Order: sequence, then C-alpha cells, then structure tokens
Amino acid sequence: MKRLFVLALITLVVASLSLLLIAARPLQGSSPPDWSNLVSVLTWVAAGGAFYYIGKGLSLLLEKVPGWGSKFPAFLRPWTVLILGVGAAFGAQYLITQVDLLAKLSPWFERVILLGFIWYGTQTQFEEMKAADRILRPA
Repeated sequence: MKRLFVLALITLVVASLSLLLIAARPLQGSSPPDWSNLVSVLTWVAAGGAFYYIGKGLSLLLEKVPGWGSKFPAFLRPWTVLILGVGAAFGAQYLITQVDLLAKLSPWFERVILLGFIWYGTQTQFEEMKAADRILRPA
C-alpha cells in the first residue's frame, strides 16, 4: 500500500510540473528557436521543447540498440520522457539565469551547431547523390 501511495505521489508531482511547463509555453512563445542563439534554444527547451526531442531520442535508442526495446519496461517509457523532460526544462531555466556562463558558452554553441548543420547537409547531399548513382568511382 505504501508503494502505491509513493507511486501516486510521484505521478502527481510529475504531472503538475508538466502542466506547469505546458502552461508557461504560451508566455515563452511557440515559434521554433533560432538554432544559432543559445538563449533562444534554452528558452524553447524550458518552454516544453525538450519533451519532443527526449521522446524522439528515447524511441530511437530503444529501436536501434539491440535488446533494449524488449528489455525496457513499456510502462516506464512515458515516465522516462516526462521525468527527463521536466529535468531538462528546469535545467535550461536555471542556465538562462547564469549570464556569465552563457557569455562563455554562446560562441562555442554557435560553432557546434554550425558544424552539425554542415555535417547533416553533406550527409543528405551524399545520400541523394548515391541514390541517383552520381558518385564517381575509380576505374
């Protein structure tokens, strides 16, 4: 009985925190962030954007890693997304208040994001060329 009470209490806390974050979303703006601006990305994560990417990441992890999908309990999947999403949102909210740290991290964040966009662009271009059989091979 005590275990059920603790589970119900945890459910109530996580659900209320999730609702709090969802309620704050219209105040933060619902447009996608400027991906090269760290403060914009952190604001979007704090407003609830973390839930989408954590859900996608967990789904990809459980699908691609052999044996994890069958061993990870199905009833824990939504709880994992909720708890990690709330943690990421509160972490982003805390980082927004650290102005000195943001000033140091912003240039590096822009470089990493730019490298990610370049890598993704080259990979998609390579896949398109491979599909169209336009890759030059040695004779």
